[in-house]
Amino acid sequence: MDMTPGLIISALHWAALLSLLLCRRPALSSRLMMVYGLSLLFLCIPIAGLAPVFYLRGVFGEFSLTSTLVLIGLAFCRVTRSESIHLPQSELKWLAGLMALVALWFYPMSLGAGIVDPYQWGYQPNLLAIAAIAVGVLAWAKGHNLIVAVLSLDLIAFQFGLLESNNLWDYLIDPFAAITALVYATSTLRAQWRAAAGQPQHHKHQPIADDGRVVQIKGHILSREQHVVAGENNPAGEKHGYGYTEPGVLGATATAKKAK
Repeated sequence: MDMTPGLIISALHWAALLSLLLCRRPALSSRLMMVYGLSLLFLCIPIAGLAPVFYLRGVFGEFSLTSTLVLIGLAFCRVTRSESIHLPQSELKWLAGLMALVALWFYPMSLGAGIVDPYQWGYQPNLLAIAAIAVGVLAWAKGHNLIVAVLSLDLIAFQFGLLESNNLWDYLIDPFAAITALVYATSTLRAQWRAAAGQPQHHKHQPIADDGRVVQIKGHILSREQHVVAGENNPAGEKHGYGYTEPGVLGATATAKKAK
């Protein structure tokens, strides 16, 4: 069996997903590339004449290029762990929000909720492509580079027919990506509403021991980023610990400075 571009993209998608799931712990990030390579190799090796990715695609269908690009990007950033190469949470939130809005309109209409079937537009996608370009230009003007990159690569891939489908919608969105985007966008909105209402946020962090003690600020355990001296706006109450760097945590009002 020949590996078509669509099968290769499916293999890249599943390898990225498996490696992210198997290497969720930060300590395993250094092994993610090895897991990704082994997963990709396993998915592409023929078994009884067919590669495992062929069976996976038969069960789950093809994923959109959008979801594949995001998964590969997340896996790559997990491996590099570089501040200069990363997917900002704000960019992921905007992309998830856009996909969630599209999904809420697209899938009900395509399943017969209205008199128009937007899925048919993907076969003659001139208007759909123009709409995608317009969204990309607007995203570029607002500085949302992830949306620009994803839409650009989706349109280029469609032009070359890299997936088996000849419908542009199948490059832009798929049911699994839509569900993930809806869950992610909903949880983000809930967190923002709770923050606006002054309700406490629940954060889970690993306890970091410093000389046998667990260092906390108002109940928030400090993450091990760099050695600092931290005190709750009280120089006399300073404690040696490790700096907590995540911004916007409710209640974490303590000051921190580098230890000399």
